Amino acid sequence: MLNNGTVLFAGGLSFSVFVTPSVEVFDPANGTFASAGALATARTYHTATRLNDGTVLITGGDTFSNPFEASVSELYSPATLVPPGVTAITVTPGNQTINIGSSVNFTASDNNGNPLASVTWVESDVSGTGVAQISNDATNSGVAVGLSTGTATIKACTGATCSLPVTITVQ
Repeated sequence: MLNNGTVLFAGGLSFSVFVTPSVEVFDPANGTFASAGALATARTYHTATRLNDGTVLITGGDTFSNPFEASVSELYSPATLVPPGVTAITVTPGNQTINIGSSVNFTASDNNGNPLASVTWVESDVSGTGVAQISNDATNSGVAVGLSTGTATIKACTGATCSLPVTITVQ
């Protein structure tokens, strides 16, 4: 899933015979597919990993010219990282105080109060070092863990649109 809530389909087999470089994006909100360019290297059986900045690392796989040796990796950069209509992001809950080793789950919503399916979470120490860590992992996105005493800020971003910072104090 991309940062804008759409799903990337990159490469693969066309008619079970030809390796394709095609890239398509599926929008689950309206159930449509749209062409989104092409990979530099046609491949199948590869991996695609969304990075924290919203780009996608595509690596490995099979080109069928060198079986299972697509040694070239590439970064796919989506045309947009922002869901349509998003002009602001709100993070909830607001400012939090937690103990070392405990966690808090933050969520992000758009300017209409709709939850955002995928954002990039950013943590910055205000006082102390390594105060908190917030996860961008799809299985626990938005979970912040208190690591050491101090204060940090948490923001949620999609493309260039970011929330106002929320303060997390770890004691």
